[in-house]
Amino acid sequence: MKNQLIFIFVLLPIFLFGQKEFKITKTVDEFTGDTLIQSAWVKMSNTDNANRQSYIRLSSSKGVNVFEIMYSTLGQIASISPGDEFYIKLQSGTVVTLKNSDFQISEKGKASPVFAGSEATGFHLFFPISNEDLLLLSQSRIEKCRLSTSKGFMETGISKEENRENVFLVFKNFFTALSN
Repeated sequence: MKNQLIFIFVLLPIFLFGQKEFKITKTVDEFTGDTLIQSAWVKMSNTDNANRQSYIRLSSSKGVNVFEIMYSTLGQIASISPGDEFYIKLQSGTVVTLKNSDFQISEKGKASPVFAGSEATGFHLFFPISNEDLLLLSQSRIEKCRLSTSKGFMETGISKEENRENVFLVFKNFFTALSN
């Protein structure tokens, strides 16, 4: 019994606080033969308040890479027009700019893919992203993001080191999966 308790107390911190690995899934469509590469949803925002969280996911199919974000507007109703920009500032000082292609109005339930925050108002946006921009994002951590809307700019920082590291690992692992 004593050995089992020692075993549990030694290994438990490793399981609870060890570095997370963000696996990227590769699936082949059985009808078309196309390969879909996709990450899981990862929390990007800097707060524990469920109504202020934002999440990202990456996917690629048929050579088209997509940066998907569920972005909280903190209860504000706003719109995004085609051509509006989403800026991602990296710690290296580089700014990656993505362009919106569809008109969208923020809605309740679009800010979170999970139950916590599912009532929050926000956008569920899809941005085409180049291999070059994915490379930049896989080499430097994100400092903050800015979304251009009808209400002006909406910014979110990533002040929690855990979130910053998780987002970085998703970009790094995704870019590696694309390269293989």
